[in-house]
Amino acid sequence: MVTRLESLPTELFFELFQYLSSIDLYRSLYNLNTYINSLLYHIEWKINLLNVSIENDQILRHYLIPIFSKQITSVKISMNDYESYLQLIQFVNLKYLKLVNLTVCPIHIFSSFNHLSSLDIFTYEFNDNFNFGAILSISTLKRCSLSTTCFFTYSNLTSPSSTSNLIYLNINQCSLNDLYVILKHVQKLKYLIIQMCDDIIETFSLSENFILPSLIYFKLIVRSYLKFEELEQLLMLSFITLKHLIFYSTISEFTNSKKWINLLMNLNNLKIFECFMSQSVRGIDEQERQQIQQSFQTSYWLNWNLTCDYNNHILRIYTSNMRKIP
Repeated sequence: MVTRLESLPTELFFELFQYLSSIDLYRSLYNLNTYINSLLYHIEWKINLLNVSIENDQILRHYLIPIFSKQITSVKISMNDYESYLQLIQFVNLKYLKLVNLTVCPIHIFSSFNHLSSLDIFTYEFNDNFNFGAILSISTLKRCSLSTTCFFTYSNLTSPSSTSNLIYLNINQCSLNDLYVILKHVQKLKYLIIQMCDDIIETFSLSENFILPSLIYFKLIVRSYLKFEELEQLLMLSFITLKHLIFYSTISEFTNSKKWINLLMNLNNLKIFECFMSQSVRGIDEQERQQIQQSFQTSYWLNWNLTCDYNNHILRIYTSNMRKIP
C-alpha cells in the first residue's frame, strides 16, 4: 500500500521512530508497505519485557523478536522462566541488557554476547554459585550495575588472569573486604558506586598495595560499621587519582572534622567533595554537640559549601546539594 508517508525523508522517519516504543512501532508500522519495512530493518530495536501486558508480551516474544532479533540492541527481561533464557540466545547484537530476578549466572549466554557494553542486574537473591567473574570476563563490557535485596559475598572471586574492561561499576550490597576483592579485578575502572551493607564487623587491611590508576569518581553510601581509618586507607593508598568524592553516612564515626580535613588535604587530585552525614546526639552533652557543630563551620568547610545544622536531636552535616541521605 502506497501512503503519503512515502514522501517523508528517510532521516525524518528515523527521528520519528525514536519517539515510539518497540511494540508501537511493530503494531502500527510493520508490514504497512515494503519501504517502511526496509527502514524498520535498519534501526536498532529496544525491547522491554518488564511490566507489559500478556498480549504485548506474546507479540514481542513470538513475532517482533524472531523477526528483528539481529537488530535488537537493548533488552530488559525478567529471568523467572526457562523461555527467557532461550530468548536471550537470539540477541547476538546486544549492547545493553537488564536482567531482573536473576539467581544464577548464565555463563554460556554471556559468552555469546560480543557487543554487550552495559549490564544491569536486579534480583532478590543471588544463588550461592552466582559467578560474578563470568561478568567481569565479558571483554566488551564497560558498565555494570548489580542490585540485590540480600547480602551476597564476592569473596569466591579467583585471582584475575586478566583485568576487566569495566569503567563503571555500581553495587548496592557490598562489604569492605569484598570491595577489595573486586577492585583487584577492575584496574580500568573510572566510576565506582558502592553501598556498604554488612551486619558483620570486619577488620579490613590492605594485604598489598594496589592503585586504581584511572578512578576519578567514587560514591560511597555507608549503612554498616566502618572505621574512618579504613576509609582513609582505601582512599589515600588506592584512589589517589580521585577527582570527585560523594559520601553518605549516619554513623557517628564520620562526624569528625579534623579527620576529614586531613583526608581531603591528602587527596591531591580531588576537585569535588559532596556529602551527607548525620548523627543522633541523644546522650551527648550540649557542650560536646556545639563543639562538633562548630568544627564544621570553619572557613575551610565554607570553601566546600558545607552546612552543619541541628534539629530534633539530629546533627546534620551536608554540602549544599546533599540535604538528605538516599
